[in-house]
Amino acid sequence: MRRSRGLVDDTLVRLYDWRGTGQFVELSGPRQGDHGAQLLEGVGGLWEAQRSLVKIETARLPGSIPVTVRIEELLIDLPTIVQGSDSLEWQWWNRRIHRMLSFTHDSPLVVQTLPWGPRWISVRRRAAHEEEIVEDPTFGLSQIWTWQLVAHDPDWRSPDLTAEWDNSSGTGRGNLRIAYRGDRPSFPKWTGVGPDWNLQEPVSGLWNPLPRMAAGEEWKVDAHPLASQLMSSLDRNKWRQLQRGFTASVDEEGEYVLGVECSGPASAKVQLRLEQRYEHPWG
Repeated sequence: MRRSRGLVDDTLVRLYDWRGTGQFVELSGPRQGDHGAQLLEGVGGLWEAQRSLVKIETARLPGSIPVTVRIEELLIDLPTIVQGSDSLEWQWWNRRIHRMLSFTHDSPLVVQTLPWGPRWISVRRRAAHEEEIVEDPTFGLSQIWTWQLVAHDPDWRSPDLTAEWDNSSGTGRGNLRIAYRGDRPSFPKWTGVGPDWNLQEPVSGLWNPLPRMAAGEEWKVDAHPLASQLMSSLDRNKWRQLQRGFTASVDEEGEYVLGVECSGPASAKVQLRLEQRYEHPWG
């Protein structure tokens, strides 16, 4: 019989509702058991994502040529016992935790440790295995579930950091100072309002001018390769006017200073957002 226990004394594990209701189940930590569920021994997959070696093989040459390592997905085994003080309470807690997981939508799984703080990853159900039922759970008031969760985005995250600048001085030039504490590539996101912006990309330092904006036009730039590079509140096809795309990422921990230029009025402003992404939930 597996024992009911947390990971370590200072590790908190919470599963949040995929609907965004704010409801959660604390599976490990000071409030474990408050929602009728807690972790068992056998938790796996929190640390290492699946990887595969991408290589080139030819018919004319012996061996193969390694190209890169592809990080695929994170598979997490989460053995959990659900208990109640009576039949109705057990059924309520069992229903509550099941409703927090979905096969089609992601739920935030939060792991908080000292001194690293909270980090979370988006997970959905991949499979669920129930332990052999020896007696009716509504009579025994407990049931063990071994969930396998999948994170298709295998990066752990902590709260985003932001930097802001406005043209209140009227100089039309400024700097966005922002820190990166992660160890996985993160793609900057800019949001702003007002016309005629020129943004500096990280690392390379290249300047990338935006198309002319109307007064009061809100815009968003996202450097992620799969995102819409430029979105506008007034013109859904504004991205077609970009001279080149934003694709530079921040890959290493450090402090970054990105310049901005604007020929708009004093009300023009911009915000830079940088997701803090990690390979592991702690360390």
